Amino acid sequence: MAIASYPSLKSALQTYAVRPDTTFGNQVPTFVQLAESRMYNGSGEAGDELYTPPLRSGAMEVTATVTMTSGVGALPTNALEVRKLYVSGQKTGITYQTPERWAELNENASAGTPVFYTIEAGSIKTTPAHTGNLLVTYFRKFDEISDTNATGEMILAHGDLYLEACLFEAFSFLQEPTLAIGHLAKYRGLLAGANRTAGSMRYPGPLRVRTRGLVFP
Repeated sequence: MAIASYPSLKSALQTYAVRPDTTFGNQVPTFVQLAESRMYNGSGEAGDELYTPPLRSGAMEVTATVTMTSGVGALPTNALEVRKLYVSGQKTGITYQTPERWAELNENASAGTPVFYTIEAGSIKTTPAHTGNLLVTYFRKFDEISDTNATGEMILAHGDLYLEACLFEAFSFLQEPTLAIGHLAKYRGLLAGANRTAGSMRYPGPLRVRTRGLVFP
């Protein structure tokens, strides 16, 4: 069964669990919510029995325009992780700094093309301060699938991940730990493959590390 929508996911969950009843069916929205949280944010810490890293696939990657005023602009509300921030036509992009380091660099910044940025309180900040548009490439979060939002790019691209993540939650709910862990293992394998494929698309050749610096007067 192809998993490409909320109804097909719900049907598959009930089939795998052999639970066509309403009591189980009413829990599916919770399974989906927990599964999407695991997919977008990961879960636990490396080394934990139930640890999984977040999914970062091409289906989640998008480029948007951010309007900056005096070096401050709003981070897109659906952003999970910024990959690149840059002025249109700029080759190297703007380099991320922690808020603390950014504040130090900004103290003596003069006017010019932005070189460093940070993210703080839902805002993107650049130094030197930039007024105008910047382009931001980031991994996004989609609206949760449900009866009223039955499909979308995420489940179309990763229906198998949805199924295994939801089966882990379903069998955890049913207090079937062996089955739950088995489906989590399948989820980990699919996740590793999806992230590996996405990484290969972003870095198709040997990785070259470039450093940059800026000296303020």
